[in-house]
Amino acid sequence: MDIITAVMMILTGLCLVHYIVIISYTGLRGAFAGFWLFSTVIFAVFTTVSSLFTKYGVWGKVPLPVYAVVISGAAVAIICFMILIGMIISGMNARPDKVVDYLIVLGAKVDKKRITKSLRKRLEKATEYLKENPDTIVIVSGGKGKGEDITEAEAMAGYLSLAGIEEYRIIKEDKSTSTKENLQMSYNIIREQNKDASYIAVTTNNFHIFRAVAIAKKLGIKNVYGLAAKADPILIINYIFRECAAVIKEIMLDNI
Repeated sequence: MDIITAVMMILTGLCLVHYIVIISYTGLRGAFAGFWLFSTVIFAVFTTVSSLFTKYGVWGKVPLPVYAVVISGAAVAIICFMILIGMIISGMNARPDKVVDYLIVLGAKVDKKRITKSLRKRLEKATEYLKENPDTIVIVSGGKGKGEDITEAEAMAGYLSLAGIEEYRIIKEDKSTSTKENLQMSYNIIREQNKDASYIAVTTNNFHIFRAVAIAKKLGIKNVYGLAAKADPILIINYIFRECAAVIKEIMLDNI
């Protein structure tokens, strides 16, 4: 077995195992699970083709310039991908180095009226910070999406109130439907209330911090920091790969 076939076979196995883990943990509709199934099929096809090329001596007939172009292209793609992953990981332990005036909590899916795991982790981190810094105002940001009986902002406000955060410190932004809208609409509220607000933090799950802060800066929000909440460790690899796709999309839309 040649090196290329062996590598393709290993990648096929890794993607298949990860797909099984995700659907076992979250069900067939698990976020981004289809990516791993698709990758399994693609790498399986590459494995088969590479094996046939080796068997019939096709690799030896490929001109060296073609090898050079393919290997160079693959190397560049891998390097870019690793840089992107590095940028995402760089924000995963983010915390403001100053006490912020406003804390924006980005919304996530609500199951009818129930706070989901990812959103709960964001709210737990926000609660911790708000109790440590009693002068900070919190803006809970998120509208109402499919399968939600109430807005994400309303669900988050209720959670924080029950957690002991004073209601006068909680502001609801309940119209946004994306990360960009979360940040833009929340910042509009801040500007209306306090044009001199110096420091703002954004709370979301750790894998999402880099993108959220980058979008905020692109929107012209100054002195913005990330406050990273934990993510489900079983799904973290899936989340990071999904976030890579999301960052690329935001770059293409000129949001970063």
